[in-house]
Amino acid sequence: MLPPPKQKKKSGRPRMDDRKAMTAIFYILRTGCQWKALPRSLGAPST
Repeated sequence: MLPPPKQKKKSGRPRMDDRKAMTAIFYILRTGCQWKALPRSLGAPST
């Protein structure tokens, strides 16, 4: 038997929760605000 493959190190930005991302998109569409003006409760604007 072969040994299990080694786990690759995760690099980069951690994944954002899908529901939180969709909520942020709906907020932008509903209010018309810019991504930079997104409330912190909905995630960082750079994600």
